[in-house]
Amino acid sequence: MSLLSKEDILKQPLKTEEVEIPEWGGTVRVRELTAKERLELSSSSDGAEGPAKVKTYLSLTVSMGLVDNKGNRLFNGEEMNALLDSSALVIDQLYNVIARLSGLRATVEIVSKN
Repeated sequence: MSLLSKEDILKQPLKTEEVEIPEWGGTVRVRELTAKERLELSSSSDGAEGPAKVKTYLSLTVSMGLVDNKGNRLFNGEEMNALLDSSALVIDQLYNVIARLSGLRATVEIVSKN
């Protein structure tokens, strides 16, 4: 293996995956979270407890991970709670794919620790 330069490191792509969502009638693309987004996610639910913490964690994770074909986020921070009006099964499915790509805990673990 060769020694990587700063430029080599900074140009590394984020992992993506397409997820078939029959309930929505199509496919969406999700990507792993950046280190910056993981830090934002960690601090976003500080002070929140129980269901409020889970709501923030799930909606923010999914809104950060849903992207278009160019890798741009589909939802901004103000729109993230609108996702929670979608099917719980779909949101859990998307969260679990994003969590796997990003090295986060599974949904069940988040709920059980609150």
